[in-house]
Amino acid sequence: MEPHAIIKTKFGEASRFTPPLFDSYVVDRFIDGIVALLREVAANPEHELRLRFDQAVSDLAQQLQTSEDYRQRGKDLMREIATHLQREPYYRELGNDISQWLRADIARDASLIRRAIASALVTLGQGLLDEPTLQRKLNAWWLQTVEKTVVQQRHHISLLITQVVRSWDAEDVSRKIEMEIGKDLQYIRINGTLVGGTVGIVLHALTRVIAI
Repeated sequence: MEPHAIIKTKFGEASRFTPPLFDSYVVDRFIDGIVALLREVAANPEHELRLRFDQAVSDLAQQLQTSEDYRQRGKDLMREIATHLQREPYYRELGNDISQWLRADIARDASLIRRAIASALVTLGQGLLDEPTLQRKLNAWWLQTVEKTVVQQRHHISLLITQVVRSWDAEDVSRKIEMEIGKDLQYIRINGTLVGGTVGIVLHALTRVIAI
């Protein structure tokens, strides 16, 4: 049943001594008036009702921050909610059902949760690609975070690197390096020999020239 019809029915039940036609007319005029008033409030930011509502919300927020009575009511309400949740097994069963559903969904190949997360990440990544300003802010934040972390944990990082390097087998590492850059390493050795020999000859010649 539509809300309009529900209001007419309730109005008719409460007004048994008036004809249905009169009830329908009154309800129609009442609803039309409410709709017109809401449209006026929505269209006018300075409407009196909107200003009163804003003031009432502001006063309530102020009272919630400063009133001891409201603070105590909030504590009592939270205590009642916690007690109710602890006493009613329905909520625990509901939590267990939700937990089981989440685990089952994640285990599925066509997981709705994973699909939603993947879609959100893709949307986030596309948004970052389209926003250079946000990219610069994230890069600055990331570099600052890394620098701060490295500075704070430098001793632990140094110890970790030292332990990892000590755990390496020298022969195994040498063999892997030879396999990866063997030709380049041989080239470096040859060049080093040539450069060293050339430098030695030049230094010897300069020494003889200076001695003369």
